[in-house]
Amino acid sequence: MARPKKDPKKADPTPLKPLEGYEPCGTRGPITNLEKKPRMIAVIARALASGKSRKDAASKAGTTDACLRQWMKRGDEQSLQGKETLYTKLLVEVNHAEAHFRGQLHEVEFRLLTDPRRYDSKHLRWRLAISDPKHFTQQAGDLESSSGIASFQLMSPEEAVRSVEEKMRRFLQEEDNRVELEAKAAASAPPAAGAASASSPEVADGHQ
Repeated sequence: MARPKKDPKKADPTPLKPLEGYEPCGTRGPITNLEKKPRMIAVIARALASGKSRKDAASKAGTTDACLRQWMKRGDEQSLQGKETLYTKLLVEVNHAEAHFRGQLHEVEFRLLTDPRRYDSKHLRWRLAISDPKHFTQQAGDLESSSGIASFQLMSPEEAVRSVEEKMRRFLQEEDNRVELEAKAAASAPPAAGAASASSPEVADGHQ
């Protein structure tokens, strides 16, 4: 009996090899001084350009994401002062590398748009949101995590417009209710003592 042929479109997935290319970094602790090892900038940038997170890129360079955030903050401050230092170089390289990877994601998304049967943008939108949350996510004020920090949700432009319209409608309704309640409270409140005395004939005529 002939064995059925394998469908080339349903090939077995490539087996995962976690240790392939791995080498211990060999450092006794994280590098906290960028000026001692400026070549770290290229290592961090290449990792980000390949799609790694900032935390993973920092780890690959032998430092921590906390140090990377501090260096980026210093680079941003120095760039605003018109300086050119290792920290401003790091700032430019990190932004350039992340923009490169986002460009790759956009290219893939545009290519998939030509084939609606295979198109699913959920992963791409999620990865873009991780890379640049300020521009690819919208804060969901009514959704909070267990830590009390406001979470984020992905939205299309149409969903964002509907969300803003709904929030505006609720705001206007609450404002109308507030004005109505204040008017009712003012109408039912007893007259002030000063106002009652001023309307009294004795006070009006100047008699005790």
